[in-house]
Amino acid sequence: ICKDLVEEYFHSLGFYKAIVTYEIKEDKANFNIKRNEQIKISSILIEDEYKDIIELKKGNGFKASEFTNSKKHIYKYLNENGYPKAEVDAKAYVDIDEYKVDIEYKVTKNNIQYFGDVNIQNNANVDSKFLEKNIEFKKGEKYNSNLIDKTYENLYNFGIYKYIAK
Repeated sequence: ICKDLVEEYFHSLGFYKAIVTYEIKEDKANFNIKRNEQIKISSILIEDEYKDIIELKKGNGFKASEFTNSKKHIYKYLNENGYPKAEVDAKAYVDIDEYKVDIEYKVTKNNIQYFGDVNIQNNANVDSKFLEKNIEFKKGEKYNSNLIDKTYENLYNFGIYKYIAK
């Protein structure tokens, strides 16, 4: 089972031809790992708007973690630009016979979102105007997750709140 886990790990790094052997002597397992060639990205189908957001590049070695992170980066970008309800369909087609990976991203932005009314429930007897000054967004502005995070940080840093609902 350990051999399978080691092979899976190397596959996640793009070494699908890795050779893992092991030998057990007494109470120790000695692994011999030959990585061999890393599988390469053959093509990336993505809209121009997102090309600079992802770290993956045609011709580079494929790593599953970088592919996963690329989706996170696209979601982050969309959340910062008014599209918190966007959908990202990303696929990595691994072809072991031709030893290549083709990657495809389909982004559906859905409708742009704007901030609505802010409801302050102030149980700490803090001046509501003071709290309002620390809200980084206004009704009608394009949604931006960074402004939500900054507002949360502003309010939390007062030190009087144990819980702030986002």
